[in-house]
Amino acid sequence: MSSILITAEALRELLETKADVLFLDVRNPMAWSTSDIQLCPSLRIATGLVDDYLDELDDSLTIVAYCT
Repeated sequence: MSSILITAEALRELLETKADVLFLDVRNPMAWSTSDIQLCPSLRIATGLVDDYLDELDDSLTIVAYCT
């Protein structure tokens, strides 16, 4: 699995052209509990646990991770 940084504009273009996107919310538990913002649909995995779940993520999807 490879990773790249993308801009908001690049993400907008991705969403306009590709339906198979999974948003991965990697905010820490404190940020998650104090925020009412969540991209839907998204999967929440805290940053420190992402490596533990990589094998369970569908690699046919484009995964966009976000945090605050």
